[in-house]
Amino acid sequence: MFPHVGLFRKGTFPAHAEVLKTAELIITPVADFEQILIKYPELCIKLLKFLGEKIIDLQARLVEQTLHNTYDQVIMLLLRLCKSNGVSLDKNQYKITTHFTNRELANMIGSSRETVNRIVNLLRKKELVNVDSEGFFIIKIEELQAEVN
Repeated sequence: MFPHVGLFRKGTFPAHAEVLKTAELIITPVADFEQILIKYPELCIKLLKFLGEKIIDLQARLVEQTLHNTYDQVIMLLLRLCKSNGVSLDKNQYKITTHFTNRELANMIGSSRETVNRIVNLLRKKELVNVDSEGFFIIKIEELQAEVN
């Protein structure tokens, strides 16, 4: 579902999306969607649960940004990406299955590409993060979690 932020607001949406593969796009006008929610209250409950999870995630991100330095923020971002865009390789290693540039990572936490580049290189030197032959991040999740605890 996109964009969840502007779901019931009038005006422009605060985000955009880019399709990387062939996809089917389903568009439901807001008025029609509201009628669907009225007709199917169980869908409304699921939507509220989804939006509640989004609120919790955004609160956690705000805490990360205000209470942690950039080094910790990069680590916490990589850990989040393991959950949302990763697959487990074994008990301790995750592969982030989406390519992210350092600029994209920096934009996600409100930092500069250069700073993220230095931190990622430091994490690679510490052997907490690696990049496989296809350019995907391999994360040693337990060791990386220990860096911020």
